[in-house]
Amino acid sequence: MQIHIGRNNQQLGTFTVPQVLSGLASGQFLPTDNAWHEGLDDWGPLSSLEILSAPPPAPAVSAAPAATVKPAFSLPKLARPEQPPSTIKAWAVRVAVFAVLLAIALPTAQFIKGKSLESKSKANAGLIIGACKKFAAAHDGSYPPDLATLVTDKIIADEQPLHCPLLHDDTRIGYDYYAAGVKQTDPPQKVIVISKAATPAGMRVVGYNDGSVKMEAVPELPPAK
Repeated sequence: MQIHIGRNNQQLGTFTVPQVLSGLASGQFLPTDNAWHEGLDDWGPLSSLEILSAPPPAPAVSAAPAATVKPAFSLPKLARPEQPPSTIKAWAVRVAVFAVLLAIALPTAQFIKGKSLESKSKANAGLIIGACKKFAAAHDGSYPPDLATLVTDKIIADEQPLHCPLLHDDTRIGYDYYAAGVKQTDPPQKVIVISKAATPAGMRVVGYNDGSVKMEAVPELPPAK
């Protein structure tokens, strides 16, 4: 299977699945690079290709060779005894192959896990913003003084949406709140929440007054009100 990869409206070339996996692990390719292969309707992000996580196809079984007709009379041939392969050498080859596959698979698995945590954290931030708007509808357009009020006023059933999957400590609120004293009619780009935890790349979940949620680099987290 050949995968076509592009970036910034420029073709990077055509690559095999092992080459793409190796490129993702080394940083040659980015998950956001555009990709297409035969069978797809359109180009899409490289991270969305199912073929990169699909098991390799089973090897083709070759047909048995046709039987040869032996001559009526033939002289016997002395076959040289074959040397059996060294057991230690065979195991060394297997270990080397396994190490290469593991080096490719581990970064890919970590990437997929990281994307899953980002998606869950963004979903929770969206739920928080929606709950704040529901609170504002019953309080003259004003957002709650803090996130805990959403639970005490039963806007949300429990604190689960307030926990950020990017934060390893899930016993405390995982988002800093910046909407105390803010009105629902304030500018759309007013920041409502920012995740306390960041990805290894320094990206945090940022939720805005218009309901949008983005992954953004926040070099220095401002103090929450």
